[in-house]
Amino acid sequence: MGNPSVSQGNVTYRTVDWEDRKRSTIELARELGPKMAALPGVNAFPITPPSLGGASATGR
Repeated sequence: MGNPSVSQGNVTYRTVDWEDRKRSTIELARELGPKMAALPGVNAFPITPPSLGGASATGR
């Protein structure tokens, strides 16, 4: 928690517009979660915050 140090970090990615992709952000997070968990010595997980437009739990 707090500010990242040498052993901590944050990554943010932006998706393309909904019209230009086939998967929701939730679907992307479900795919990335196991890949992140498989990184040796890393405790990483995707988080999908709600959009500014008040999106539903499906990420749309």
